[in-house]
Amino acid sequence: MAQEKEPKALIDASAARALVEHLIHHRGIDTIRSDDRLAPDASDEAVLVLARAESRIIVTINAEDFRRLARRIPHHPGLVIMPSVNKGRQIALAELVMDRMFDDIEAGRRPEGHVYEVDENGVIKRYKLPA
Repeated sequence: MAQEKEPKALIDASAARALVEHLIHHRGIDTIRSDDRLAPDASDEAVLVLARAESRIIVTINAEDFRRLARRIPHHPGLVIMPSVNKGRQIALAELVMDRMFDDIEAGRRPEGHVYEVDENGVIKRYKLPA
């Protein structure tokens, strides 16, 4: 896969900090954390603006707020919603979602405008939110 087509990630401050290191070192994904670039109390909208500016998929456990935001602003690089679970489980679930996302990209299904929502059991749903 060409480097420019590989997704980049923005881990929301609500998710485990360990996800950043894991995605960089174990997956080679260009990954940053929102509170490393924005104020710790930055709004979800500011996180989305940063993600759009840098074409980064947002990874969050803040499901309700980001679903509402993605519904309002449907042109986003992609959104991964994870359950609020311990750090180790978040990493395992992120691995499943990244595998699915890379499979989708290889099949020509880009993540832009889509939500990947994974539950505690690892079941992943890919969908678009209605406006």
